[in-house]
Amino acid sequence: MFALTHIQTGYLPNKLHGMMQLVVDRLWLFTAMSGIFHIAQVCFTEKRWRVAHYVAFLRAVNVGGRNVKSVQLVTAFESCGLQRVTTFLASGNVLFSSGTVLPGNLRQDLEAAIEQSSGFKSEVFIVSANQLADMLEGYPYNNYLDSLPTHCIGFCDFMSPEQKADLAAFATETDLFTADAGVVYWASANRQSEPAFTLKQLEKVIGKRITFRGLNTISRLCLKLSAMLAD
Repeated sequence: MFALTHIQTGYLPNKLHGMMQLVVDRLWLFTAMSGIFHIAQVCFTEKRWRVAHYVAFLRAVNVGGRNVKSVQLVTAFESCGLQRVTTFLASGNVLFSSGTVLPGNLRQDLEAAIEQSSGFKSEVFIVSANQLADMLEGYPYNNYLDSLPTHCIGFCDFMSPEQKADLAAFATETDLFTADAGVVYWASANRQSEPAFTLKQLEKVIGKRITFRGLNTISRLCLKLSAMLAD
């Protein structure tokens, strides 16, 4: 692009020459401002692209005497370099922001920070905003929402095909299970507070630690994550 900084118009009348130079000056200013705006837009986009939002689901928190305060959790997460940390309900749900690529040792660091703060170990399962939305959208028991009282999503480490088969065999007429990558869907004819099995029994069957949240809680978390994305 050629530079529009000055016009060689010596043969034009002085008045017309001045008007033409003013037009060019304005055009140059507009071009410069457009460039600045483009740079700012790129920087903003890069910032948005590099920041992602997550939920950490903590296992066995604020049950059976394993109590921890919200401020303790916030402090523990912030000590691991995470931003915009906030808790949701008292069942061990922590929302936070970080880079799109999380440190490989983040989970271990969080579990250690929580244990140091609370005095007990709690497994941490981290899910991104997009992953949680996909899990909610992929819930396989929507046809039973009106007929069954309990609908939950469980978070665990990836299960092998053999472990998934063991989970399928554990299902009954009153308790339905479907396993996917790092998630277990559970629908039951019993109330969540009155299951026909204990969590330890289920964990023994699948060979994995797991923590469940009700479908309503997951829906509300997705709404909070959407609000964070909009900020």
